[in-house]
Amino acid sequence: AVIPPRTLYDANGERMVLPLAPEVGEKFAKGGNGFIAIRCRNATEHDRQFMRKLNYGGIDNVGNASPTAALESKGKMNAFKSLVTLDTKMIADPTGKDIKATIKKHRVRPYPDPERRAETKWMTSAELQEHAFRRSTNWIDAGSGSIGRIYLEIIGCDGLPNLDRVAGMISNVKTDTFVTVVYEDCVLKTDVVGNCLSPRWMPWCKRAFSLRQMHSSSQLYLGIFDYNATGQNDRVGRVVVDLSAYRPNTEYLLHFNIFNTQRMTKRKPKGTITIRVLMELENERELVTSALSFPAGHAYFVNVPQRKDFFDVRYTSSGKHGAEEYGMKQIDKYLDEIYMTRRILFYAYHLSISVVFWRGHAPLTICVPRLCPFKDIEELGGRRCTRSVTIYLPIRSLVVFIAAVHLVENPDDIPSFMFGAIAFVMLSSLHFRRSSPNKLIRGQPYYYYLCLLLFGKGCVAPHNIEPYENAEEYEALKARIEEKAATFEKEAEEARLENLKKQ
Repeated sequence: AVIPPRTLYDANGERMVLPLAPEVGEKFAKGGNGFIAIRCRNATEHDRQFMRKLNYGGIDNVGNASPTAALESKGKMNAFKSLVTLDTKMIADPTGKDIKATIKKHRVRPYPDPERRAETKWMTSAELQEHAFRRSTNWIDAGSGSIGRIYLEIIGCDGLPNLDRVAGMISNVKTDTFVTVVYEDCVLKTDVVGNCLSPRWMPWCKRAFSLRQMHSSSQLYLGIFDYNATGQNDRVGRVVVDLSAYRPNTEYLLHFNIFNTQRMTKRKPKGTITIRVLMELENERELVTSALSFPAGHAYFVNVPQRKDFFDVRYTSSGKHGAEEYGMKQIDKYLDEIYMTRRILFYAYHLSISVVFWRGHAPLTICVPRLCPFKDIEELGGRRCTRSVTIYLPIRSLVVFIAAVHLVENPDDIPSFMFGAIAFVMLSSLHFRRSSPNKLIRGQPYYYYLCLLLFGKGCVAPHNIEPYENAEEYEALKARIEEKAATFEKEAEEARLENLKKQ
């Protein structure tokens, strides 16, 4: 294929399909000339810095990994290597307080710190846990977005199943775990932590990724696999992270259950994964406005070097049942999704009840005076002679009442009020999320988006969430909602059966 220099100079990274031409004096065989697809663009300052650091062995420790290292993993093991490699050892108590006491140490996977090999070759369980939560020192930059960056660190997994093919014959051969990361046009892999069901990725290994963001609705996909030297890698499970629920400039330490299927009935977790996520935005307003448009091309195209990598990426992004044929088997597996309509009716029913009976939901706190001794007034300057009272205003009922009165007198405004009803339902849903004890799922308030559109920057400070903060209150709220929903669905089913009998 011959490409004019002007075409290369004007290219902006879009995919170009070019016809292949035979060499001089030769002809292609019958069946066509064939095509070649390429992508190219002008080098940015970031690209020039990257190439200046590049050498034959990759990039130094200060920079990023080599371009071909995105899907390369260190620490790979086979069954024979697992047999001949010592994973644990017992040493004497270094404190010397008890001569007979011994301490169990584990071999550091996938490899020790290159700068401190002797100190980091063996560690206790507590030391492994402490090092795993340290800041990463080796980051990989990926993606082509310009809105912001997602800083992702894979900390570790717990309770993974043993999927090694010879595990049934050899007891000390376990899963060789690695994680595949799929985000927009990025595909990356961590190093392989061999022979371990609760792996921890150390801060010096390949576990940290800086992902450039191009759309606000893009989801982060994590696939957990058991590495096999021959054949396809075994699938442990996958996790889908909805980044739109998290606030920018806020660091989150998250634990997720790992499932090997999509949302289906009676599925059981295959372990847990711990990650650390931080979203850093270049332009907050651009992030919000990007939600008004579809992602470029509605799909992302990525290239992988091996066939097994393709299957890993497909499973990570679409799940185990993404390519199965439609049929009764699939319908039975998705009963939860089919029955979700009853849950929607449950929420709609309770919303209508709260509106009809003018139940308050918007808290308003006011200070009212109270009687107090003269001595307290003199000593405290009257600061304790007031008390706060919180009342709940039925704002939704008031809005619906005013709208109904207006529509009775002006029925021509019904179409416009129908669109207003959509905004009303969305605001009610946002209020329901904002009233949850779980700060992680509250989302941004309405005035945050208003400030973004008016001033170009959000007016909400990052929030701090303590470990397991309000966990008991949130679980109690979930239990009450589930109990009410179950009662509602039971009554609806009984009413349906009663109507069938009358017919």
